[in-house]
Amino acid sequence: MRRSLNLARGFSLRQRLSDESGIALVMALGVMLVLTIVLTTVITFTAAGARDSHRVNAGQKATALAEAGLNNALAVLNQNYPATPTAATPAYPGNPALLPSRTTAYPTGNATWGGTLEISPLGAQWADEWRITSTGSVANPTGPGAAPVTRTVRAVVPIIVPATVPVTGQSPLNFIYAFNDVTFLQSVVVASPVYATDDLVLQNTSTISEKAGKIGVEGDVYLTSPQNRIGHVNGSSAGAPPVGNEVPQIHIEGECSSQANPTLHNCNWGDPDKIWSVTENNSIPLGFLSYIPQLTCCGPYPTNPNLTPVVASDSDMGLAYRNADLGPRRQCLTGSTPFTFDGAGGPDNLINNSATPTGSTPIDLTPNASYTCKSARGELSWNNATKILTVDRTVFIDGSITISSPTSDEATYVGKGVIYATGTFSMKNTLLCVKTTGSGNNAKCDTLDGAWDPDVGALFIIADGDGGYDSTQSQGNNVESGEGIKLKGASFQGALIANKEIDIDTTSSMQGPMLSVYASVYAGQSNVLTFPSIYFPASGTSNVAGPPPTPQLLPPQQFGGG
Repeated sequence: MRRSLNLARGFSLRQRLSDESGIALVMALGVMLVLTIVLTTVITFTAAGARDSHRVNAGQKATALAEAGLNNALAVLNQNYPATPTAATPAYPGNPALLPSRTTAYPTGNATWGGTLEISPLGAQWADEWRITSTGSVANPTGPGAAPVTRTVRAVVPIIVPATVPVTGQSPLNFIYAFNDVTFLQSVVVASPVYATDDLVLQNTSTISEKAGKIGVEGDVYLTSPQNRIGHVNGSSAGAPPVGNEVPQIHIEGECSSQANPTLHNCNWGDPDKIWSVTENNSIPLGFLSYIPQLTCCGPYPTNPNLTPVVASDSDMGLAYRNADLGPRRQCLTGSTPFTFDGAGGPDNLINNSATPTGSTPIDLTPNASYTCKSARGELSWNNATKILTVDRTVFIDGSITISSPTSDEATYVGKGVIYATGTFSMKNTLLCVKTTGSGNNAKCDTLDGAWDPDVGALFIIADGDGGYDSTQSQGNNVESGEGIKLKGASFQGALIANKEIDIDTTSSMQGPMLSVYASVYAGQSNVLTFPSIYFPASGTSNVAGPPPTPQLLPPQQFGGG
């Protein structure tokens, strides 16, 4: 009995130990736990992915809004450029209040955009630039109270001055012009337009050919010698007369003095005053001269000029300092020069003649050694072997300059450009032409009709200095007090523009416009004074001989942000 009971108990224990019916619950609980963890992980990652997706989407929307704001700014700029001057806003470089910060609302968010007008960094290919910033903003998808999602983009829009500016035949660049007197001292035959804000004086055997075309005099006319005459030069070397042998038009607002009647009197056209013209009167018509030259810089002009150092600001010389394609702010990218464009220590942003300080020598553009200097846009080079000077676009030199290449070298130049000098310019027994005639010491500029092609070379010299300022600007006493440009026994083809007097010595040969902005022109040469019409001055001259240059935009660049 007891043995049967023990056997029954043993069987029951073995049966219980071998029974697997409970494991399913354990496994089910384990599987459910694992599935719960997996599901939770999936839900967590799915939620995180969704949130991240929403944030990425929000960021993309913000970037698109920022780009939309940038496009708005570019649209405003393109509507206002090329910029034109107004009574309140100068033409260059544009209206600095054009792009104030503003916000534009869109269905998906906002764009806050604007820009500032800045001077470009030193060495840039342009003088000024717009720096545009635009920020897009959308609601944060993570929920209320979260900071908006923003993205910012930036761009730079360069501002440039065109290389050339077309002008009309009424531009002062097609005249011999003086704020005071225009005086012809020797046997020169004038065959180019003349405009004198004060008096016109003919001395010795000087004459004005019918080929001059037109003459305007706001003051009086003096014909001091029997040989002086205006018109009726009778087919001299100036060329055949266009209408008979009379100047097409003469306008004299003052009176006349001649050999027949030295006392100032109402002009007697024809004999006996020896003034012959198709059209003559005592009133200069409107538009006869399209622009009155000006050249502001370092002091009030014209009554109290001074040359004290000033910051290169928005005066005419200041704009040239900032905008020059080669000069203090844009120096040689390739090559070098044997001189500096500004002070020895680099650009000082001052107009103070620091390239040729007192006691130094003027900068020689044609020394005994070659040099090549090219910026991103301009060039000033001298080949001493071929005696060719290359000037391209606008060059600014904070000092006095000279040409030393002797007449026998028969030096020529190529390119269309302008050289600004804060000091004086002189040539003594030297020559620089586009085309020469003769040889050796008898060489000179070829002044025959058609010989000078301004498309090959047109060099403008603009000198702001005064020979009486210091020993450097006097250039060895060659440039006298009150003079800005002096030629002695020299030959030059191009344009000469000065704030002070322009003096062409008796034995010199000058072909091209001469403009004395606030003083007089003295042409003592003995050749035929004629030059081709110049309709495409370098942009640097348009501050002086025409309205300020019209700035233009380059495509936007230097994109950044995100």
